[in-house]
Amino acid sequence: MKRRTDHYASYKDPSAKVFFCEDEPDALFRELSPSYLPHYQYFKSSGLSDELVSKSWLLPFQEIQDNIAGTTILKTRKIPFVSYPYEWTFQQWQDAALLSLKIHYQALKFGMILKDATPFNIVFDGAKPVFVDTSSFEIFKQGQPWQAYRQFSENFHMPLLIVKYFGSIGNEIYINNPNGIPLYKGLALLPAGARLNFNTLLYLTLPDKIRRRIKDPAKPMKESTGRFSNKRSLQFADQLFHTIRKIKPLKKRTPWNSYYDANTTHPAYLQEKEQVVKEWLSSHANKTLIDFGCNTGHFSILLASSFNTVIAFDADLESVNELYTACHQKKISNVFPFYADLVNPSPATGFNNRERPALLQRLKADTGLALALLHHLVFTYNVQFGMIAELFAATCDELVIEFVPKEDKKVQLLLFTKKDIFDWYTFENFIAAFEKKFTIKNTNRFANNRILVHFTTAKHE
Repeated sequence: MKRRTDHYASYKDPSAKVFFCEDEPDALFRELSPSYLPHYQYFKSSGLSDELVSKSWLLPFQEIQDNIAGTTILKTRKIPFVSYPYEWTFQQWQDAALLSLKIHYQALKFGMILKDATPFNIVFDGAKPVFVDTSSFEIFKQGQPWQAYRQFSENFHMPLLIVKYFGSIGNEIYINNPNGIPLYKGLALLPAGARLNFNTLLYLTLPDKIRRRIKDPAKPMKESTGRFSNKRSLQFADQLFHTIRKIKPLKKRTPWNSYYDANTTHPAYLQEKEQVVKEWLSSHANKTLIDFGCNTGHFSILLASSFNTVIAFDADLESVNELYTACHQKKISNVFPFYADLVNPSPATGFNNRERPALLQRLKADTGLALALLHHLVFTYNVQFGMIAELFAATCDELVIEFVPKEDKKVQLLLFTKKDIFDWYTFENFIAAFEKKFTIKNTNRFANNRILVHFTTAKHE
């Protein structure tokens, strides 16, 4: 293997070391430690690994023996784009939590247990959550409580409730608490009705109070083969699963998740835009598209058959949640929806800011699509054309972008409550700024004077 690069975050688990290889860029490797091998051998011989892979809950892997180093290495494919929990919608949080519990339940049936319950063990392969940490399974011991229950509570159950009630604020809270939202802090944030909910009291409030009253945290909990038997553990996992599944999102309509409704968008304009975009981006079968500000994913879904991978995000959490749900319903497997604010994208996080790369480090594609986005960046956030062009040039070599004139009703709504200091916002200035980074290929002016521009061949300076 050439040029091995260890994943910076894998220091947390001594059972395995995750790494990449330069000569196999589409693969990810996990080197198992000798101390973990008995658990891994049981994981395989018990049939648990085959069961999880057959259900598509666990990413398939191939075992490699390194005869020189004398170690066991597991090889799996690398997911095209990785989003992090603080970039998930409510439904993604819930699906990831339920998958963790299903895997934990299945492990118990095969005589094993999940030793950890962090959402970073789950990656969305398109709109489908999949478990990736093969070294998270340990042999179950009678009388052993689920040590990862607190981690599950603080990293799944509590974030799910906060995202339910506070939307993207919940994501912002989690990005600052990636090891889990302390229960006493999270409970204080919830509305009174949510705090007094029976399941909240039973699964979050009561366990937290019990833990905080323990006088000697270093003293191990007294084991009870009856209380923590495999049967009892299965019952608890099942009850918790149904509790999480019953949590329902608050129904919200925003100005954005109805953007392409017939009563707000003229059908002829939308139909023409669909035709032009499909024509310009028809031959991209082996390429990746980024749909910047995807809204509910109308164009992400439209172009899914034209691209190998579609990375789609928006700053409106409800809109992205609708796209995620639509991908499930339509069985679209190559669209990767997630929540992100382009003006305030996710930073690099973790120890030394190296465990999880920033969003703009992960956003790399052949083609970019930015429809009805430019004017929001300008009139809401005062971002200059040159800054926007620089961002797109750093992420893609081809770009289809929409210019909305100042006279447009949508722009006038943005300017209604603020002073017009945007005399520089003209189509000529827009083209001049973007031609410093791109070459113009096509333009299309609609009847409403909006203009679609096709740029290509980024000029790398």
